[in-house]
Amino acid sequence: MGAIILGAGHYLPEKILPNQFFIDKNPLYEWTPQGYDLKNPVETTDAWIQEMMGIKERRIAAPGEEVHHMAAHAVRMALQKASLHPEDLEGIVVATVTQDKQFPSAACLKQELIGARSIGYAFDVGAACAGFTTAIAVANAMMHQYSLGPFAVVGVEKLSKMVDYKDKNSPLFGDGAGAVILGRGENNQRGIQWVRGRSNPHDGKKDWIYRDSQGFLRMPCGNEVMREATRELTGICEEGLESLRTLEGLKWSDRGVLDLAIFHQANIRILRGAQKRLQLTDEQVFRNIGRYGNMSSASAAVALSEAYEQGRIKENSRVIMACIGSGMVTSAVALVA
Repeated sequence: MGAIILGAGHYLPEKILPNQFFIDKNPLYEWTPQGYDLKNPVETTDAWIQEMMGIKERRIAAPGEEVHHMAAHAVRMALQKASLHPEDLEGIVVATVTQDKQFPSAACLKQELIGARSIGYAFDVGAACAGFTTAIAVANAMMHQYSLGPFAVVGVEKLSKMVDYKDKNSPLFGDGAGAVILGRGENNQRGIQWVRGRSNPHDGKKDWIYRDSQGFLRMPCGNEVMREATRELTGICEEGLESLRTLEGLKWSDRGVLDLAIFHQANIRILRGAQKRLQLTDEQVFRNIGRYGNMSSASAAVALSEAYEQGRIKENSRVIMACIGSGMVTSAVALVA
C-alpha cells in the first residue's frame, strides 16, 4: 500500500516581479551556445509573455533567502495541516537544483531550521523540474520498504539566482517552495497507487536545458523542449490513468476516473497541449503558472498544496502529478487522496 498525504503546504517569497520588469529591459535576445543573436532582438510585451508563456507575474526570493529557508516555511505549513510536529518526522527529502551549498544538504539545513530531531534520513534529490514527483517516489519506496514515516517531501527552487535577464526565456522563471507530509497508508484504496519515471539524455537531449559555465540557466532548444514535454507528459499520464482505471475497475474510455491532473507548470502551451491530447476538461487540470511562472521542482509542489487549499482535492479524489525537466527526465505519481 502506498503512502498517503497527511498535509500539504507552500511558501512564495513576498517580492512580485511583473511582466513590466522585462518590458523595461527590452530588447531581449535569443541565446545560443555560440552567444546572443544580436541581429534579431526580441521586443517583449505583456501580451507576448502571456501568449507564449502564460505568465503575468512571478515571485523572487529576497537577498539571503535560500532554498532551505523557503523549504522550512512550506514544511511548517504542511505539518500544521497534518496536525503533526517536527519531532514526529522520520525523514526529509528535498528536491532542488538551486541549493546554496552542495553539502550539507538543503534537507539537513531545513531540518535544523524546523527543529526536527528524530530524522533518520535527510537528503536532496536533483532531477530538475521532475524533482518533486521523483522525491515522492523515493520517499514512498523507503517508507514502504522500511516501515518508516512520516516523511516531509519538498520541492523548492531559487531560480532567480541563475536567470540571465538578457535572455528571451528569462520571463519564464520564479522562486518558491511546496511540501507534503507523507504517512504510512492503511487502506489499499487510498494513497500513492503508482509511480513511474523515464530518463532520456540521448540524441543531444541532455543539452536542451542546462546550467552553463557562468552559472546561468540555458534553454537553447525551446521548440524541441515543448514538443518533447507535451509528448512525454501525455504518454506517462496515459499510463497513470490506466493504473487508476485498473484500481477502480473502470473502462479505458471513462475519463471520469481522473479528478485532477497537476502538470509541471512549464509553459502554458505545454499545459494546453497535454490537456488536449488527454482530452481533459479545464476542471480536471490545475494551473497556477500565471501567478508564479516556472519554478522547476517547486511548481508541482506548490500546485498540489494550492489544490488542497482551494478544495480541488478532497477525500478519495483521484490525482495524477506529472513533471518533465532537464535530462530529459520525466516522473509521475498517481494517487487517491
